[in-house]
Amino acid sequence: MSNQQPGDPHLTTADEYNEKVKAWNTRLRSQIISSLMLLTNEEKQKAVKKLYRSSRQRAKLNDSSPTIEEPLIPSLKSRVFTSYGEAYGISQSFALHGIYVHYGVGRGHPAGSRSMVTNGKARKPYDWLNKNVIALGPELEHIVAEYYGDKYLAVIDSILLKKK
Repeated sequence: MSNQQPGDPHLTTADEYNEKVKAWNTRLRSQIISSLMLLTNEEKQKAVKKLYRSSRQRAKLNDSSPTIEEPLIPSLKSRVFTSYGEAYGISQSFALHGIYVHYGVGRGHPAGSRSMVTNGKARKPYDWLNKNVIALGPELEHIVAEYYGDKYLAVIDSILLKKK
């Protein structure tokens, strides 16, 4: 929380708070994309770049071709949830195979057998999500603490008797 006292003219507003949370979520998405761009394993690069059509998209197009995977980076979607004008939640969504990349499992590589080799290549887990959330977590903690601390100061200020 900042060094603001009751009566300070500038306490963090809901709009400022929401903008800070949205900016944080955008930075998180950028960090995740940067992590995915650092993949060097050829197999993981292929997992990131595969094409996909969901069953819903195929139904719209009357397409009976098999489902293949969406590129992981373009599938990343960020969202900030608000209620009563205040941000209360965030989400990062992505194509399902992002979890397989994270755990190092998939076709020929069941969970728990991380040393399994198929076609001469071992698949290893790659933490592209958690490390970024953990790295940026303290910044979000500060944003939330500052806003709710300022709200508390505003309540205290409204309770205090004013000298005339």
